[in-house]
Amino acid sequence: MAEKKLRKLWSLFGWQYEEIESWLEDMAAQGWHLSRNGLFNAVFVKGEPQEVWYRCDYYKGSPEDYPKEGNWELVFNFGAAHIFRAPAAEEPGPRKNTPFLKRMLLGAVAGMAIIAAAFIWNLIRTWPVIAGNPQGIGLMGWSIILAHVIGISYTLWLSVLGIRALARVNKGKSSLKRYRLVRFLNQAAPLGLLIVILLYILS
Repeated sequence: MAEKKLRKLWSLFGWQYEEIESWLEDMAAQGWHLSRNGLFNAVFVKGEPQEVWYRCDYYKGSPEDYPKEGNWELVFNFGAAHIFRAPAAEEPGPRKNTPFLKRMLLGAVAGMAIIAAAFIWNLIRTWPVIAGNPQGIGLMGWSIILAHVIGISYTLWLSVLGIRALARVNKGKSSLKRYRLVRFLNQAAPLGLLIVILLYILS
């Protein structure tokens, strides 16, 4: 009998490592175990529900060079990103490369903040044209405003998530993250922005 497989949209950024771990652990508890990860989707295979740890860590080098303990199994690696799995009886232990993780989080926060600032500046720059239209704001004007509101809100929210994750890394702490809202907004915000841009083009 062929393995039963399930494909799900990944929809989590690499620096959202705690959300990734929580999501994969919840899937394993439902009997779906990560097999591999594509560019935009994750492939799970059906098995017995299990309590496992997942660990996302980031370092440069061969997976064989990773200083792992116990029964940790390498499930997936792409570039500097490595995902390991182990039975729940194993202690997850500290992350091996927090300096790299800090740099990644700082880059994510800085990137999101710059994008948010660009949205804000562009809205300020175009506002006189939008508000000064003698026929009113109109569909095009509202499309521009809505697109900027979505972009500003989403990028600022991602910046806050990155800052909170960075604070936890600096304190050497982890938390079980509620990934559902993060995955939903990571899918909904770009889709909403795309719809608004299409409305703008069609108006």
